[in-house]
Amino acid sequence: GYNLTEILSQPEVVASSGLQSAAIILIAVGALTKSAQFPFHFWLPNAMAAPTPVSAYLHSATMVKAGVYLIFRLNPLFQEAPLWHHLLGAAGALTMIWGALKAFQEDDLKRILAYTTISALGILFMMIGLGGEAAVNAAMVYVLAHAMYKCALFMAAGNIDHQTGTRRISQLSDLGRKMPVTATTVALALASMAGVLPLLGFVGKELLYDALYHTADPFAMVYLVLLFLAGALFTAVSVDILYNAFFKTGKLQDHTIREGHLMLIFPPLLLAAISLLTGIAPGWTIAPLLKWSAASIHDFAPSMKLKLWHGFNLVFLLSLATLLTGVGLYFLRNWLRRARKPSWASADFLYDQVIAGSESVAQYTTGEIQNGYLRKYIATVIVTFSILLLAAMVHGQVFQSLSAAPLLEGLQIYELVILALIALATGFLFRVRSKLIVTATFGIIGYSIALAYTLFSAPDVAITQFLAETLTLILLILIIHRLPSYTLETSIARLKYLPMAILFGAMMAITAYVMLLQEKNTGSKAYFLEQSISKGKGQNAVNVILVDFRALDTLGEITVLTVTMIGIIALLKFKPNNKKA
Repeated sequence: GYNLTEILSQPEVVASSGLQSAAIILIAVGALTKSAQFPFHFWLPNAMAAPTPVSAYLHSATMVKAGVYLIFRLNPLFQEAPLWHHLLGAAGALTMIWGALKAFQEDDLKRILAYTTISALGILFMMIGLGGEAAVNAAMVYVLAHAMYKCALFMAAGNIDHQTGTRRISQLSDLGRKMPVTATTVALALASMAGVLPLLGFVGKELLYDALYHTADPFAMVYLVLLFLAGALFTAVSVDILYNAFFKTGKLQDHTIREGHLMLIFPPLLLAAISLLTGIAPGWTIAPLLKWSAASIHDFAPSMKLKLWHGFNLVFLLSLATLLTGVGLYFLRNWLRRARKPSWASADFLYDQVIAGSESVAQYTTGEIQNGYLRKYIATVIVTFSILLLAAMVHGQVFQSLSAAPLLEGLQIYELVILALIALATGFLFRVRSKLIVTATFGIIGYSIALAYTLFSAPDVAITQFLAETLTLILLILIIHRLPSYTLETSIARLKYLPMAILFGAMMAITAYVMLLQEKNTGSKAYFLEQSISKGKGQNAVNVILVDFRALDTLGEITVLTVTMIGIIALLKFKPNNKKA
């Protein structure tokens, strides 16, 4: 079923199905792509064309967090699978450090925030990969902390862009004096992003450190080191934005810049204020809500004890060291920003190459398939049909039950002569270039088949074959001068169609032979034989079936042939006008 509650209540069914690993990989790829995790991270910074309120909404709460939401909801289903934890943890940790480093190398404010979003989402993936009650509780608090500060920062970035005309840190300066309310908002939001006391980001960062430090997972220490580096880079980014855009003077000399409209400054300020208030008193503001959210992600009783201050312990020292390291990294910003990878190693370049390669493959495939040559279209259909039929025969073990002995028993000399005549005429077609001789050779093959029908006591079918071959031969001779010339100039070039013809002919012969072996006295057969004279007034049951019992079907076939002939006549009468207008 598709009911999520029912699915999550039966993890043992998924685990025993044999498809759990495949399901984990497919779901992880979808979630990693949706939440812009490495190596699918490149699309998010390139999607900054949306208006700032939309960017704030998408980055803080929706769209990119949809992948995070998916792994949160499905965690109870896969929480016992090691692949689930290792895959999400490794991808999240790599994305976390990569996004933080890229954010520090950017100059555009919205791209900086986009890369910090990628990094923050990587933290969430990493914590789900870590698993356990402490990790899940920390992830839930960090989800809320990130939503608060990131939404405030994006809206403030839009306000800055609206008032100054630029979002580049290198072109901004002295906004603390010109836009004091926005400066206060950005300072609070950046402090939360860096994990400064007493913002909610500080509470979330301490919970992350505590969960990693007290977990026995063998990868926990690696995750802890990477989280420390990512947190330090977040701090360096915060210092860079705050100092260069708001406190440094001299670059932006426009004295008309001032604070924006109330509706531009109040919403982000409110979010920053909420981040401060929930950080001061997390136990009674957010814990009652988040504990139930965490309990739905992992199988444990709802419990979340939050408070701002836990004393001078190792986790607090880690938080303090993160801030000091981040300030130190800020002074190394010129070196870090020069340490860029070559263009050929960037995800954007690789993506562009994949798209270009896909276009080349599509052009080649289209050129080969939609080539304008009818014989290639027919060859494609024949080969595809033959391969599918061959696969069905192999699967149904048809060849094991076949024997050529019944076919060879009682074979007469005249039958061998007919077979030889058909084979020689068919081979002769590969050496002929004249359309008239080709037409005559086709007639030989057709008349030989009609003769075989006569020898096997099917005079009505033989007469039909004779008439059809004669009519076809006459029509082809009448219009042969209108047919296009051959484009295959050599007999060698035509030989590539020989294996296709042999494969198709063999499949049809085997199918007919198998159908003869499987003949049964069905009710339909008995009915038609009994009713042929009484209801159809004819002794030939085949003819009665065609013109009476299935008359409408025959009429449909005649209609199709008539429409086809009308189309052929119209094409033959068509004379293209090559005169220029």
